[in-house]
Amino acid sequence: IELLAVLSQQETEEFSENLKKQKRISLFDLYNCLQNNNQLPQKDQLYFSTFKEKYSPEKDYLLRNEFRLLNKEIEKFIILKEVCDVFSAEPNKLNEFLLNRYLRTSKFKLYEKTWNAALRHAIREFDFENLYKLNLLWVNYLRNHREISTGNLNELINSLNNCSAYLHAIRGMQLAQLSFHESY
Repeated sequence: IELLAVLSQQETEEFSENLKKQKRISLFDLYNCLQNNNQLPQKDQLYFSTFKEKYSPEKDYLLRNEFRLLNKEIEKFIILKEVCDVFSAEPNKLNEFLLNRYLRTSKFKLYEKTWNAALRHAIREFDFENLYKLNLLWVNYLRNHREISTGNLNELINSLNNCSAYLHAIRGMQLAQLSFHESY
């Protein structure tokens, strides 16, 4: 019940539509029973609304299980909403997730192609924080997924130096912002 209070009116409607589409109708019925009452209904009312049969204490475990499953669905919905919000607020996060997935699935050519495109974009935007993160991802890639060779070690050192330079640039930008705010 507490999880339902987290949802906005629009999210409540969206969640309801999602539940309607699921195979397990009992979750939607339980959800509707909870939504249509200002306070927590009695077990017999909840059970009947959910399973269309009379409640008995021996079947209480079924109702508890439905609550557990409904809570999981609500949590999953909330998490997906938060992830979508993060991606829309920080589009670079999407690249970070994609790059990590490509590494985990050993899709190295796709990793390099996506990483290079993200790097070019970050350079065009003077996005030093993203450049720093991208270089850390590249360091991880070089260290864990490329063969040990002089060329790769030199590239690793170069990437670490880039990380340091981007950190200095970020620090400089933050100090300039702080100085600007302090002057007003």
